[in-house]
Amino acid sequence: YQTRNILCQPIRNLQGEITGVIQVLNRVSGNFTDEDEYLLSAIAAQAAIAIENSKLYLAAIAQNMELIEIKDKLEQKVAELDMLFELERQISRSNSGQDLFRGVFSKTLELVHAQAAALTLRGDRFHQLFTLIDRSDGWEDPEWSFEQHTIQAGDSIAGEVMTVAEAILWRRGEEEVEGGTMSGDAIEEAIMVTEELLGKSIHNFIAVPLIEDEQVLGALEIFNTIEFADDGLVGFSDDDRKIITLVASQLTASIQARRRRDEEEKNERLASIGQMLSGVLHDFKNPMAIISGYVQLMSRADDPELRQTYASSILKQFDQLNQMTRELLMFARGERNILLRKVFMHKFMEEVRELLEPELRNRNVDLEIELEYRNDVKLDQVKMKRAILNLARNASEAMDTSQEPGLFRIVVSKSEEGEKPQLILALSDDGQGIPPEIRDRLFESFVTQGKKDGTGLGLAIVKKIVEDHE
Repeated sequence: YQTRNILCQPIRNLQGEITGVIQVLNRVSGNFTDEDEYLLSAIAAQAAIAIENSKLYLAAIAQNMELIEIKDKLEQKVAELDMLFELERQISRSNSGQDLFRGVFSKTLELVHAQAAALTLRGDRFHQLFTLIDRSDGWEDPEWSFEQHTIQAGDSIAGEVMTVAEAILWRRGEEEVEGGTMSGDAIEEAIMVTEELLGKSIHNFIAVPLIEDEQVLGALEIFNTIEFADDGLVGFSDDDRKIITLVASQLTASIQARRRRDEEEKNERLASIGQMLSGVLHDFKNPMAIISGYVQLMSRADDPELRQTYASSILKQFDQLNQMTRELLMFARGERNILLRKVFMHKFMEEVRELLEPELRNRNVDLEIELEYRNDVKLDQVKMKRAILNLARNASEAMDTSQEPGLFRIVVSKSEEGEKPQLILALSDDGQGIPPEIRDRLFESFVTQGKKDGTGLGLAIVKKIVEDHE
């Protein structure tokens, strides 16, 4: 090929910068003329515009692709945030540890698309293991199974994580383990131990320690993701590690908060047991005084029937003492329920009269009971009698009966106001009233005034009984 002649023109952009060259070779006849040069210059200008437009178009496409990629990542992050928010709600709504762990496992497995989760809570010789595992073969809908086990401390994955206090990532087929100090053979042995505990094969996992104040509480493990990691292999990615680490952090805070709350409740219960014991001892005085009175009456009574009546009344007081003791034991076990039974008010108030009249008579106080409502109601007879007896004793001790008898009055009525009918027990006396300085603290424990042997527990017990009955 032989070049006879050439004509070249620069291609300039809008800023006048040369971005290329356009050239033509070997004019068909003769050499290139000035007209050819002008024509090629015009073509070069059009080429410059076309090239600029093409570059702008390709740049716009690239930016659009970048925006789409950013949008996809943003949507993924928003989905993760939504899931983490749901996770936080799950933690706050959970009533028990099992509810908490099951809910957290479920959300986490959904977030990282995995098949099994395990939480190991550290102990001295034994650990508590909680698991949520898909028992299906992978081709059907998931069959979730939540289980709890007590396991011995050993060379499991969780044991390694709790020892080194750092996250571990592993994928089958890879020689190196990311995190921890175990070799490939050691991790295989730990995986075999964990597979035996789970009853499921492990293909990949991520395990994260639960740490608070440099103390390792346990380990959270997630197994068998079906997603591809950043390097194109099936396994957990760095994003998964961040998510699971965040979940582990939330779990740690929740577990510690629950432990602190349980410890506080235990301490409060111990304090309450002491207070309740004081209340029981306080209320023992009533039955004991009544028993003493009936024993004295029995010693002076020759009529067998009358003695049997007194004996029956004494046995009722022993039932009352036994019930108080049972209440204390139930409270110590954390049981605080009242025993609601159907009671007819006219019979119930007759029993109250039988208990109250002897004690009030000894204090020169008359008892008056008015039954505007005589039918049935559901209440705890023993506790309600305690409440009435405490109020009656307080009233009788506050009244000055040296000159003339006092009066303690009980009116039983029924209110139809509100959503459901209410039983009303109105108890009153004609004493001097409650001292102003203790009216605001009347129902607090150990508040008393003007009583030589008062403990300040009577009205606190009454308030508790009334609140238990709503």
